[in-house]
Amino acid sequence: MGRAALSGTHTLRALMAIQALSMGAMDMSGPFWPAHLRALGHLSPAATARVAALAYALPLTFAMVSAPIWGRLADRRGHKPMVLRALAALSATQAWIAFSDDVVAVLVARAAQGALGGFIAAAQGYALRLTSRSTSTPGPDAGARESGAVIAKLQSAAAAGAIVGPALGGWLVGCAGFRSLNVLASLICAACAVLAWWALPAIAPGLPTEATTEAPGCDPVRERAVGLGAGLLFGVFFTQAAEGLPQSFVGLYSERVLALLPGAIGLCQGALAFGSCFGAFAWAGAGSRASAPAMLAQASGLAGICAVMALVLAPGVSLPVIVASHAVWGLALGALLPILPALLARAAPAGREGDVAAKVQSATKGGALAGTLTGGIALATLPLASLMWLVAAGYVGGAAVLLGVRHRLSRSSPPSSRARGHS
Repeated sequence: MGRAALSGTHTLRALMAIQALSMGAMDMSGPFWPAHLRALGHLSPAATARVAALAYALPLTFAMVSAPIWGRLADRRGHKPMVLRALAALSATQAWIAFSDDVVAVLVARAAQGALGGFIAAAQGYALRLTSRSTSTPGPDAGARESGAVIAKLQSAAAAGAIVGPALGGWLVGCAGFRSLNVLASLICAACAVLAWWALPAIAPGLPTEATTEAPGCDPVRERAVGLGAGLLFGVFFTQAAEGLPQSFVGLYSERVLALLPGAIGLCQGALAFGSCFGAFAWAGAGSRASAPAMLAQASGLAGICAVMALVLAPGVSLPVIVASHAVWGLALGALLPILPALLARAAPAGREGDVAAKVQSATKGGALAGTLTGGIALATLPLASLMWLVAAGYVGGAAVLLGVRHRLSRSSPPSSRARGHS
């Protein structure tokens, strides 16, 4: 293995732990914004709905806009400072929220959180730069191949945080109130910043290159990065939109259409979250080193599985089937979400890892925002019982986009690359 590879392995594990802790801390408050804002501003139900929508949408919107700026700065100044900056910003804004007694102040803090945070993009950029420097796998495209596994492992760390965070948040809100939840989140992010400063070695910025050198064995996506980048980013946007689509109505649908009690709803969401965590981790080991056409075929098939699982959730289905469908849905979704970011990471020229990670994050946030807004509009305009058909249609549309990108890849690659991609 060698000392460099061992050091890189320990560094990646430390980064995964930091991501799980910090994202878990940020997810603690997720389900409780409407109740907190209603109590804080003595709002009517209609006003609560509007303000809560802003509380969810503002961080996504500002993160989508600011991520490319931070990504380019990371490539010029180094990735570790961006990791520390993001964690410090999350800690500061969580403290700001904790001690704000005004709805407007909370919303401004949420906007600042999106604009100044961006930890996931910073962590991915750092990990990709680390992989490009320390990979021990032989071959001209070894670093690009390893990047897929790195992205998936970070995805599984974030999913693990998403499992624990809301459960811990619910316990804290019940015991000590919403303010204590945000104080704890601020302290956790501050501790993560200290851990990152101590455990993550500084990595010098790379030398930006406009194109990669085509060598035998290179992945076709890397050879056609410029032509496929927009299509892959659109695929990220579309798959994230499909994933975010049910967020606005899943609880209401489970209660009124599936006739589930609160405990059963929690069981289903837990099965989805655990499945997503294990799906990302399993794909990191089994699918992340496949050829680009094979990975796009995987992604389209996984999107199709998600569509089928959404349609299984129909009135009259038994609870064991509902729980099992959520688990399978989570497994497929967890494996699906890292695929396109991994392909874009393979295409990242040396010295531009931060820029690519930031563009992926912008597409991710934009898709999540579009999906959530679409779900909210659908909830207000369509029969509740029909909404899972809309979710299934979103995943089918995503599968079609992915197949289109795969077809374009096959047409744009020279015959020799096509042969290698299908081998």
